[in-house]
Amino acid sequence: MMGSTEESHVKLICEEMLPAIEKAKSDGELHNLENIDAFCEKNVVEVENTKKVMEEGKKLGLAVNFHAEELTNIGGAEMGAAIGARAMSHLEHISAEGIEAMANKTFRRNAYGFAQNHVPVWIRGVIVALGSDFNPNAYCFAMPMIMHLDLE
Repeated sequence: MMGSTEESHVKLICEEMLPAIEKAKSDGELHNLENIDAFCEKNVVEVENTKKVMEEGKKLGLAVNFHAEELTNIGGAEMGAAIGARAMSHLEHISAEGIEAMANKTFRRNAYGFAQNHVPVWIRGVIVALGSDFNPNAYCFAMPMIMHLDLE
């Protein structure tokens, strides 16, 4: 919404949207809602605000998925590990501390099309899930390419 702030968006999500979702679920209007998802990035939605939204979603029984550290390292991996995220996408700028925090967690990564530094997270025991959606900025046409990710 034009003229609004990150904080006002988070307030809207936590105080109006998620309660409306909870009501729709209890009224039987939503049957297949399983996840809450957000984009966590510097100057978009910061870590603490993402955490607030994810924790409110968890209270509704939603699994946490989010996109973090695509452009900068802001501690998203550490936060995701701490709150028990099911999956985190991107993480092109994950730190050594983030890798340690993610050890034994599952996350998705879609950095193949970006000339970012490769981080061998699998060396630390982080479970890497390979798959693809048809994301306009990071699409692929063949699963063998996906199978190559994070394994070199």
